Amino acid sequence: MRVNGCQGSLPVDETRDGTEADPIWTAQARDRNAAASTAARGRCTRRLPAIHSDLEGMMRIVSRFLAAGAVLLSACSSGPEQLGPEPGAGRLVSAAQGGDPGRQIVLRDLCGGDTWAPFGGCAINGPVERPEWLERVLATGSHPLWANSPVQTSVQEGTTLEVVNVGGRPHSLTRVANFGGGALPLLNTREDTAIPAPECLQDFEAITPAGGSLFHTFTGLGEQRFQCCFHPWMRTTVNVTAAHGS
Repeated sequence: MRVNGCQGSLPVDETRDGTEADPIWTAQARDRNAAASTAARGRCTRRLPAIHSDLEGMMRIVSRFLAAGAVLLSACSSGPEQLGPEPGAGRLVSAAQGGDPGRQIVLRDLCGGDTWAPFGGCAINGPVERPEWLERVLATGSHPLWANSPVQTSVQEGTTLEVVNVGGRPHSLTRVANFGGGALPLLNTREDTAIPAPECLQDFEAITPAGGSLFHTFTGLGEQRFQCCFHPWMRTTVNVTAAHGS
């Protein structure tokens, strides 16, 4: 009987049917079995280093996979990335929902393509064509890639913040008594934009062209509301507190 090609045979004192074997045959069989066993042990001995080498190689591969998995788990379980003043498209929605981009208020969009040309064009090469954008706005009342960052923040009275438009379309940061719709009735499709903010029906302030910026100094205490009068879902609330020492 062979086990993995290394060892095993019938007892030399028995035949295959279990009867007592001939003494001469038995002696010859012992010699043959002894030689076969020696050869089998030699083959197994020679094979062990190769098996050991294969196992080492497999363990190295497994170790690499485990190390790669640990890196991926670490990346997935780490906390949210710190928001900078100009996050890319993949981080824009998170930035719009909160965060602190420094001492700036950032106005963002990701327009792109020639379909914006009849409507003043687009100064950046973003992924959102106008038909797709308009369809989304008419269906939901907003577009997640048109957003202010942060949407809520606190400053001390007298603080001056830079307002930066990093998008490709004009935006405004207009102070309003209450949030409402904008100057373009077509885009006032949400319940909270159905009635335009009165400030957006006048010569509203703080229009920033694509790539432009301006500065705003906060005076007066309490909650102050700002929105884009072109895209009224783009909003920022600023809580102005008393300056230290005042």
